[in-house]
Amino acid sequence: MVKKTPVLVAKEISLTYDIKTLRNNKNRWTKLTSAIIGHKKTIHALENISLQLNGGEIIAVVGNAGSGKSSLLETLGGSSKPNSGEIWAVESPVLLNGSFAFFGQLSGAENIRLALLSMGINKTRTAQLSKSFIEATKIKKIANNPINSYSSTTKKKLMLEFAFAQNPKALLIDQRIKLRGQEERAEFESRIKELAKAGSSIVFVGLSIAQISKLCNRVIWLEQGQI
Repeated sequence: MVKKTPVLVAKEISLTYDIKTLRNNKNRWTKLTSAIIGHKKTIHALENISLQLNGGEIIAVVGNAGSGKSSLLETLGGSSKPNSGEIWAVESPVLLNGSFAFFGQLSGAENIRLALLSMGINKTRTAQLSKSFIEATKIKKIANNPINSYSSTTKKKLMLEFAFAQNPKALLIDQRIKLRGQEERAEFESRIKELAKAGSSIVFVGLSIAQISKLCNRVIWLEQGQI
């Protein structure tokens, strides 16, 4: 039996947040004050979740809309703080979601350079890696254009390259990855499998059933914030 090496452990984590909703009242004055003041409603995004991410695992988190998939990755990745429970990790997880920041007016090449330098990579190595980034994401013709002009698919490819460059122990991907053609898909799957083979745990939200069956060796089903 292969020994599982944990890279992240979550124990009894819960996450709640408040939203404001309008009261369903026919009285015009009440409706007006409700629109201004709001009626507070507590959402239980995650409830008492315990799990362990192990090196070598490629995991799909699945569930209906509103089941807590994104909340789970944001909490494990550190961008959301749980109301209760604890999370231990061998190192800070890398979370890829819609909040990933680019400097929109700077070129793709300059964004790559700054991102690599911010990871603590020296200038010589940064120059070398920048070339491989540009080749891997196929942006050579537009590398000097403002990154705001790039398609969302191209930006996601850059995000993945930044993640791979960090060689994270836990990679959390809350994005639908659109790849063009069999060659791109095969290359992406190969790199994910290499990362897992090296001892990392990769967690996806948004994979299709076909992708899950081909790529993943574990599935976590969420329903109303619970596993």
